[in-house]
Amino acid sequence: MGYLVRRSTNALLLTQLQVECLPGDDPITVEDHDQWWVVWLDKQPVGFAALRPCQGHPTMGYLARAGVAPEHRGRGLQRRLIKVRENAGRRRGMAVMVTDTHLTNHASSNNLIRCGYRLYEPGGRWAFGDGLYWLKHL
Repeated sequence: MGYLVRRSTNALLLTQLQVECLPGDDPITVEDHDQWWVVWLDKQPVGFAALRPCQGHPTMGYLARAGVAPEHRGRGLQRRLIKVRENAGRRRGMAVMVTDTHLTNHASSNNLIRCGYRLYEPGGRWAFGDGLYWLKHL
């Protein structure tokens, strides 16, 4: 059986996936992001991603936290999660997606580039000091 991506509201599962997929990062509050997805292989959760509208900008979506278990990386799951969130954003009337990565997170940066995202400098930096900011018009 192949990978399936499904919506989820299970806060405990989403928090556990954040801890497993992104060790060393503090999990974000599930309730602060209104749409979450989980990647399943058979009955095992192996990845996750979140989307929320940007505060004060209802036509702009923020690709929030996303992660894939190490043993499932390199199989296109992050790009698939990006596309799922873009499609959800379009259905909600979002015209632009933004996100951020650490400067040294080359895998995430390359996935965003492959999906058509470009670097930009926001009016106010909201992420980490060494963050890169990405934007795509849908």
